Amino acid sequence: MVPEGLPPKAALHRRTLWMVKRCSLAMLFPENPHDNSWGKGSRVVYKACLYHLKPLFVVCSVPPPSAIHYHVLPSSRFGVVEG
Repeated sequence: MVPEGLPPKAALHRRTLWMVKRCSLAMLFPENPHDNSWGKGSRVVYKACLYHLKPLFVVCSVPPPSAIHYHVLPSSRFGVVEG
């Protein structure tokens, strides 16, 4: 998946993109419980899903901003988690 000799930060980024390319649906729990900020890895998954046109279910207290390229809709995943 990742070539040898790659720095850990770059390897994490490349593995994340590799997983997003091959998934059929991504579920993202991006918020830090202390300050409700999104981590770097969560932003990478979010942007990669948009780029690769993958469906994404995001569970967070504040919805991502709307844009003309995608729709943000409230939903529930099997009645267990709302996003």
